[in-house]
This record gives sequence, C-alpha cells and structure tokens, in this order.
Amino acid sequence: MARSAPPRDAPAPATPAGAAPAGGRRRRGLRAGLAAVVAVLLVGGGGYAGVVLSGGDGDGGHGTADGAPRSPSASGSSTTSGVSGAGVSGAGDSLTAIDPVDSTYYGLESGTSAVDGTRYEDALHTTDCDAGYAEYNLGRSYRAFDVVLGLDDNSRNQPMTVTVLADGVRLDRDHVAIGQSFHRRLDVSGVLRLRVEWAPGAEDACGTVVLAAPTLLR
Repeated sequence: MARSAPPRDAPAPATPAGAAPAGGRRRRGLRAGLAAVVAVLLVGGGGYAGVVLSGGDGDGGHGTADGAPRSPSASGSSTTSGVSGAGVSGAGDSLTAIDPVDSTYYGLESGTSAVDGTRYEDALHTTDCDAGYAEYNLGRSYRAFDVVLGLDDNSRNQPMTVTVLADGVRLDRDHVAIGQSFHRRLDVSGVLRLRVEWAPGAEDACGTVVLAAPTLLR
C-alpha cells in the first residue's frame, strides 16, 4: 500500500498559554542576575556602589551618595579665626605719647610715678615748682579723657591745684595733696585743644603733680 508524503512545511509547535517567549525569559534572567549583583555589592561594599550607580564621585570630595552637595559639617567642624583688637573699645592713646603743641619751659615729663600708694608705669609729672601748663592738639578725635590726678608720693607735701580745660572751657579743677588721688573721666567729644594747668598752693612751696595713666578714649 502506498504511503502519503509528509507536508513540506510542518507548523511550529504551539506555545502554551501564559508562557513567555524564550527571549523574554533571557532578559528577565539577566535583570534578575544584575539585581542580585547590585544587592551583593551594596551589602559587601557599602555605599560606594550606590555612589557609582548614582553618578557621585565616591571619594568624599564633592558629593554624597544621593548626588546632593556635601554639607561643610560632613568632613569636620569649621573654625573661625578672629582678630583681636589693639584694645578695648579702641582703649585709647596715652597722653604721654602725644607731644604738647604749647607749654611752659618746665612742662610735663613722662615717667613712672606713685600716687596714694599705687605705682603707675605710664604717667606725666611736673618738673619745676612754678606754675605751668601744657596744651595738646586732640584733633577732635576723642570722646573722653581718663586720668588719675594727685601728688607723687615722694614729693614735698605741699598742695597743688590742677585744672583741665577743653578749648578754653574748664572741665575740672582739683586741689591735690599727698595721700590723695582723684580719678576723672572727662568728656572731650569734639574738642580740639586740651590744656592742663597746675599752680602751687603757697609761694615757694610745691609738690610734684602727677597725671597717672592719662588716656584719651575714642
């Protein structure tokens, strides 16, 4: 009996319902494998893999793992250096550093003095027994004149009168004697010329007048 010839093109085997194509299975397999690798890297390698995958630099220099700019505190605390001033509130200029623009022949001399038991390294004192004065140009640059007035503890115990004037206007007058001191802070705001006068309380007898710590405050 004669056999029938088989068809030239056999139909492809039918794909079971719900089954994915072979190519799709391979792609899903690759993604699953990549996810597993990333998970291993994240667990074993810390945040470095996350930085690389997110586009960060990984060296801690310019970014974080989420790509945000690094906070200045992330690498340590910052320090601020301050510059200390020359003094408190521009603590001022010593009158001993300013040359008088006018004075009697025997004027004031700078040096060390003791007044009422306190020693002052910065002071002005009289050098003669006659009355005298010394005048200073402040240039309208100061707001106050701070000074301790008295007689030097080693001088004769002869009272003296000390007067302080600003542009001709009297600011203070004190009668000083041994064992006394007068701390004065005088307003010299806008003053051009500061004048200090001294005079003995009796003829042919005088003590040594001291302007201790004479400071011009700005």
